[in-house]
Amino acid sequence: MVVLFNLVFGQRINDNHRFLSGIIRIILGIFLAVILMTNTIEFLEEMSLAFHMLPEHIAYILVGGLTSSGIEKIVIGSINRFRVKRSGVLLAKVYSTFSRLNITVNSKGFVGIALISIVLVYWHIPENFTMGVLNNSLHFQMHFSFILIGGILLSLTKVLSKFRLVILLIAIGKVMTLYGFYLSTVASPIYVTYSLAQHGVVGLIMSASMIPVIAVSVIYLVRRIMR
Repeated sequence: MVVLFNLVFGQRINDNHRFLSGIIRIILGIFLAVILMTNTIEFLEEMSLAFHMLPEHIAYILVGGLTSSGIEKIVIGSINRFRVKRSGVLLAKVYSTFSRLNITVNSKGFVGIALISIVLVYWHIPENFTMGVLNNSLHFQMHFSFILIGGILLSLTKVLSKFRLVILLIAIGKVMTLYGFYLSTVASPIYVTYSLAQHGVVGLIMSASMIPVIAVSVIYLVRRIMR
């Protein structure tokens, strides 16, 4: 009886689960984006360089990851539910086209990593960062580009192994450590809308971020070797 139930209803349950999971992720992404646009967050952003550079930008990346993965879940669930209908066939073609494009163009992850690097470097150039703080239009573009990073990171999980993702995480941690050390030693503010003390705080946090990155990476690599 259980086997028969799974054969008849199992696929539908799985598809409904994917669809519901996708909706929940999109709602969470939108909810987080709304929180990030509140006056409280804007006040913290103006007061703290560390908050602006780290938790706020990471949160925008999370918005992109949640919404992108949510859309993917809904598309996959819809394809399976309506695979015999024209809409299901069309969704399948669109999804397979994007998947093939990602695998073809971004097979080793180089394109995705390059795009992420360009966005991060561009917005951390002091002049660009300052203009993004002072100009509302550029400020929106800055945060939207971090949302796009979340989507690009999702695409990287489709083409990179867990081992390569860990290596990428270590590389990002090392860059953050070096840049954090630089920020903590500058003689005058390079991000002129924030004080020199704020540079020291964000530099210390970025330098210390390498510790958990190394810890998580070592644990994963040890477990991989011990298998």
